[in-house]
Amino acid sequence: MKKILFICCISCMLLNGCGKKEINNLKTENQQLKNTIAQLQEEISSLKETDQGFFSSAVDKFNSASDKQQWQEVANDFKVFGQKFPQSPYTAQAQSYAKQATEKASELQRIDDGINKINNAIQKHHWKTARLTLQSIKNGLSTERYEQLKNYIYEESHKPIQTTINEIISDKYNFIGKRVSVLASLSSSVDRNRKEITAFSSGCVDGSSVSVFYNRTPKNTIQWFTKNDPVCQGKRWRIVGTVEQYYNSYDIYIQAENIQ
Repeated sequence: MKKILFICCISCMLLNGCGKKEINNLKTENQQLKNTIAQLQEEISSLKETDQGFFSSAVDKFNSASDKQQWQEVANDFKVFGQKFPQSPYTAQAQSYAKQATEKASELQRIDDGINKINNAIQKHHWKTARLTLQSIKNGLSTERYEQLKNYIYEESHKPIQTTINEIISDKYNFIGKRVSVLASLSSSVDRNRKEITAFSSGCVDGSSVSVFYNRTPKNTIQWFTKNDPVCQGKRWRIVGTVEQYYNSYDIYIQAENIQ
């Protein structure tokens, strides 16, 4: 038993010795890594202060710039480069980059000003000004952004008139060509060849009525009427569209753009 205890004690002492040695080695390696990192940071900092380092950093920012503020910062960096390193072989390139960045920032500023002008014109109901301003900045906009602004101006300048089928029929000549929004009951019978349905002012077959064409509504609306018939159980439908007149009669209809 004493021999076993003696062996265990010797083993623990050896293990403790090895553990301390490993810890000391790790501490040494850790300090060496810290020293290496500090040296690299110092070298990077020194490199940035050279014309090549400063120029490379500015070019990286140029390649990643996307908004007005970033382009302004890039332009300023290249201008600072010219002041710090007037004799650098990169001076000509820096001037070219500065010019491009300044032009980019100016173009984005012009677009921002144009959008602000559009919003102000819409608030004042100056629709012509809004449309002309949009055309003036069209080349600087993505296709998607241009269409968004175009639709925004249209929607704001052609807000549908909240009315009723009775009012439209009673004063049809005043409503022809105008966008309207009406609540109506829809017939349970749909003419799918003409994509036409009848809207009633009250019940499904009661009150004044007007034809509604849904061929220009969203695809999912057309598909719904292709597969379903409206159920006439008190449901009212919101119809948004333009009042039109048949070319060969005095009758009118609604060219729907949305039915919900």
